[in-house]
Amino acid sequence: MTKQETQIMKGVAILLMIFLHLFNQMSNVELCRSFIYIGDIPFVYWLSAAANPVAFFLILSGYGMHFIHVRGKGDIHRWNRIGKLYLH
Repeated sequence: MTKQETQIMKGVAILLMIFLHLFNQMSNVELCRSFIYIGDIPFVYWLSAAANPVAFFLILSGYGMHFIHVRGKGDIHRWNRIGKLYLH
């Protein structure tokens, strides 16, 4: 996977995050007109519950860290990231 493809997937995860925050409460869903229902609950509510953008970010960041580690620059990069984390 290229860096550009990873950036595209991060963009999709951001859109999922927006979708999740827009439709995670039934009061927000009721403000819109829903066309598909499962039982008495709109499908968009079920879809927002299934969207998990944090998992996308974790998988993509883990993939990126593995790629950096395979190239041989992982040790220096890892310690720099840990140092920045503790400084903040």
